[in-house]
Amino acid sequence: MVAQREKILIFIIFLCVGFLTGCATMSTNRKGSSPGGIAPKVYSADYDKVFMKAVDAVSQCSWQITFTDKATGVISARTPTNLWTWGDNVSIRIQKVDNDKVKVDVSSGTRNQVVDWGRNSRNITKYFKSLDLLLSESK
Repeated sequence: MVAQREKILIFIIFLCVGFLTGCATMSTNRKGSSPGGIAPKVYSADYDKVFMKAVDAVSQCSWQITFTDKATGVISARTPTNLWTWGDNVSIRIQKVDNDKVKVDVSSGTRNQVVDWGRNSRNITKYFKSLDLLLSESK
């Protein structure tokens, strides 16, 4: 009887661990789409200025920059680990639309968790608020 309880308890523990950790894929990066229907933004500004402010916005969000490439317009970052999350991977893509317009697309994906509890949408919203503020201050 005790051995059977131990087996059930071990099974429940494995089930909980599997649910909480999940896989390490960025499920929200499919086809460049952002979670929650958050659309890319287009800014009327110079590409160099937007890229510089985009990097500054990552720092302002207190995220760790893991990769930048101005030529391709890619910025990668990580949100910090805390009590509620192992952190998230954030990808920012900056693209020149024409001479005075630049498109910024942001996606966020959880690391090692199955459910994001809306965190990825909050990451994207937080990032765009920071970028909007930085670009409006520099006009």
